[in-house]
Amino acid sequence: AQRIDLEKLGDTLNDFTGLISVLESKITPGDPGNNTEPRDAEKFTPVRSLDLFRVKKEPGQKPLLLIIDDIPKNLQVLGSFLRKKGFRVALHAAGAGALDMIAVEKPDLVLLDIMMPGMNGMEVCRTLKQSEAAHDIPVIFLTVKRDIRDIEEGFKAGAVDYVTKPFNPTELLARIDTHVKLKRSMDLVRRFER
Repeated sequence: AQRIDLEKLGDTLNDFTGLISVLESKITPGDPGNNTEPRDAEKFTPVRSLDLFRVKKEPGQKPLLLIIDDIPKNLQVLGSFLRKKGFRVALHAAGAGALDMIAVEKPDLVLLDIMMPGMNGMEVCRTLKQSEAAHDIPVIFLTVKRDIRDIEEGFKAGAVDYVTKPFNPTELLARIDTHVKLKRSMDLVRRFER
C-alpha cells in the first residue's frame, strides 16, 4: 500500500491555490483566452434549479457542488451545511436526472449516495467516468455502506474518495476542499495548455 504524505499534499495544494489566484487575477472579461461573460447581477444569483447550471464559471467564483441523494432530508441538511461553508450547491434526488444536469454545466465536485432507486450511485459514477465531457469531475461517495467490498467497488467505479455516514463535518470539508482544489488546478493547467 502506498502512503500519502498529507503535509506535502497540503503544501502542494497551497502552491496550486496560489498559482490559481495569480493566474485568475491576470484574466479579465474580454480577454481572448477568457470564456467568461461580463458579470450580470441577476444572472449570477444562486438558485436551486437547473438555472444554476447555466451560470458561467468566473475566476474566483465559489465551487459548485452537486449532491445526489434520494432522501430529501439528507439533501436539505447537507446542502444547507455546505452553503454556510461558502459553496454553491445544486441538489438532485435521482442519478439519471443528475446526469442530465451535469450535461448542461459541470460541477466542481459530486457528492454521491450509493443506495438510490433506479440508477444507483455506482452506475452514476461509472457513467460519469465513461463520459468524455464529464470524466474529470471528482466524485466522493457519501454513504452508509461501510463494507470493504463496497469501498473497493466505489474506487473501481471511479470515485476519488469514500466517506461513510454519519460523517465528521471537518473531515468531509477537508476532503471536499482537497478534491476541488485539485480539480480546479487541473482545469487551469488544461486551459493554459491550449
